[in-house]
Amino acid sequence: MVPRWWLGPKVAPRHVSASCAAKGSSAEPSAPVDEAGSRSGPTMPAVTDELAVGVDVGGTKVLVVALDATSNVVAEHRLPTPKDPDALLDTIAAAVAALGVEVGSVGIGIAGLVTAAGAVCVSPHLAHPERLDLVGNIGGRLHVPVRVANDANAAAWGEACLGAGRGVRDLVVVTLGTGIGASIVCNGRIVVGAHGFGGEPGHMTVNFDGERYITGARGCWEQYGSGSALYAADGTITAADLATPAGAATLARYAEMVAVGLGNLVNLVDPEVVVIGGGVSALGEPLRSAIVAHLPAWVFGAPQRTKLRVELAELGERAGAIGAALLGAAPPD
Repeated sequence: MVPRWWLGPKVAPRHVSASCAAKGSSAEPSAPVDEAGSRSGPTMPAVTDELAVGVDVGGTKVLVVALDATSNVVAEHRLPTPKDPDALLDTIAAAVAALGVEVGSVGIGIAGLVTAAGAVCVSPHLAHPERLDLVGNIGGRLHVPVRVANDANAAAWGEACLGAGRGVRDLVVVTLGTGIGASIVCNGRIVVGAHGFGGEPGHMTVNFDGERYITGARGCWEQYGSGSALYAADGTITAADLATPAGAATLARYAEMVAVGLGNLVNLVDPEVVVIGGGVSALGEPLRSAIVAHLPAWVFGAPQRTKLRVELAELGERAGAIGAALLGAAPPD
């Protein structure tokens, strides 16, 4: 049976009423169950004429998109990201207003530790995140329900619903950029954990004897598998560089470090798809192929995991904003 939300490449998000927002915003959408009792993938919400707006708060820019009832991006705006929390609230409100659309719901993705209730506890983009009340402030200004999530979770939800993970119930999305962001989707649900902080594998140790990281831990995966690690070791690398012997060797070393962390994730949650996003994913198929070549060495029972595949993200820099819009439009359980 084809899942009810499966409409091909264009799927419909749902508008959330104000009464839904009053109940809280901690739960993630769940997977539909077909007539045979099996789960088929993330539940896609459905919207009215009011649009679902998604906000991706990045280190340098705030990207805002509006999705219509067929999940098309019909409006988009971006502004520089301020470091001050009060200024950020003003920036988000201004960016949403600049879309010039009727807003039905707002989802916001931001880097850092975000509680199940949507409070930002720690964020690399803000000097004093404890002063930031995104749900109350933005909701109060715009008079619509607001939902806040970790930016990697938002990007993962976008890829799960409309991108490289479409139609898959178990996947891991890893973004390779300044750091390593990640999100785990199991049985069509984002794994957020007891505090809302689930999905931070960039901070798992892959080298017990490694140098101490800025967090105080040693040998974190981010120190070896992030874009920062790649470029710090060998400078800017382009797709053309990969055609040279030196470039190919650099990619092979880097891909193995990425594969070490991915292997841990595969061993832990057994996904069907691993989606690679972030700035480094612009290296394209050579990167994906190099990771695939190294991954089996780090996966227990690799030959038996016949469904496992590695894909490049499809939604590009809009993934976080699109996923945030979908999360914001989905009612809490």
